[in-house]
Amino acid sequence: MSDNPVAKISRTAWMNADETLTVMMALCGGTDDKGDEARFVGGCVRDAVLNIKAYDVDIACVFEPQEVTRRLKSAGIKAVPTGIDHGTVTAVVNDATFEITTLRHDIKTDGRHAVVRFTEEWREDARRRDFTMNALYCNVRGEVYDYFNGLEDAHKGIVRFIDDADKRIQEDYLRILRYYRFSAHYADLKKMDLGARQACAKYAEKLNGISAERIQIETLKLLNARQADKLWGLMLDDGVVDVILPQAKNIHALQNMIALEAGLESPAYNIRRLAALIGFDINAARQVAEGLKLSNDNRDMLIILCDRDAKISAGVSETELRKAVYFSDIDIVRSRILMDAAADNKNAEDIRPAYEFVTRIRLPEFPIRGQDLIDRNVKKGAGLGRILKEVESWWIEQDFKPGRSESLKKLEALIA
Repeated sequence: MSDNPVAKISRTAWMNADETLTVMMALCGGTDDKGDEARFVGGCVRDAVLNIKAYDVDIACVFEPQEVTRRLKSAGIKAVPTGIDHGTVTAVVNDATFEITTLRHDIKTDGRHAVVRFTEEWREDARRRDFTMNALYCNVRGEVYDYFNGLEDAHKGIVRFIDDADKRIQEDYLRILRYYRFSAHYADLKKMDLGARQACAKYAEKLNGISAERIQIETLKLLNARQADKLWGLMLDDGVVDVILPQAKNIHALQNMIALEAGLESPAYNIRRLAALIGFDINAARQVAEGLKLSNDNRDMLIILCDRDAKISAGVSETELRKAVYFSDIDIVRSRILMDAAADNKNAEDIRPAYEFVTRIRLPEFPIRGQDLIDRNVKKGAGLGRILKEVESWWIEQDFKPGRSESLKKLEALIA
């Protein structure tokens, strides 16, 4: 083919992995000489260029899905037809998965779905992608192919739509959120494309037609980004937040939360950041959880963080902190402390003693079991549960200090 590589990158761990090489050799006929048959594409290449750890490895190839499947199976690789109509087959080697997609171009789009036609032209496949930095390809030798200046944009921190922003967005309105999400992760905000933002604002209302699950994925990925607060602020300015999450506008609390996480070296946590944006409004939290179709665990966490009655101030006693950990867990209590601090404009040093105390908490197990009551002729039933709960409440009020012998004495006193 006529296209030529424009750069070469150092081989990464994922490129050298046995699973990766097994799949690429199966697609390329057992040799690395045929770089035009299968190439890595998208995020894994972008992240390799930027020396960032990649988590998903996607592959583009010239073969149609049936031939991809045949080659994989011939090499003893499991092939799953995950998106056969759009040319996607998933290869599974050990615990590693690889999405392999036939080169294609769109022949019809409606803002959500596309009808595609397969092609053998790498440039055509690149043209249908969203941003220049996501349209980079790399063969198994580490040679990079770039059709729209994505290499330079990636290095400069410019998230740029391929060709016309209006056209790209009208093909798939979810690209509005993807623009802000990738900017939150990769952009030099001084170099943001004003025209792209104007296009996003222009079509923001179209996000009402996108599924909650797709909105959820982009939103949570954005909120984990290092510049989440800055981009959420731009989304507010551009009218996007009003469409997708009108309950989540407390940008100042989000800024505080990110500063607190950094100061305490706490990993970014998107649900906690979302809670900061909502504030102490449990009804709004329920609306957001339902609107985004959050998982049960994420819904429950969001609701407890936004419950004013569940607030934990960094100034509470160590005894109360131990109680809080006993009835939930360390991670939840730390998040509740951070939530209160972000809302109350505290800094990391204000809450460090409480935060680090909770981190160190190791509570003993409650030393009494139901069998202890049965051994003392307490019949199974509500009465047994009531007595067990009374002993546990007493043990908690004693700050978890009584051992088994003292707790048994309390139990026997209650039974008597």
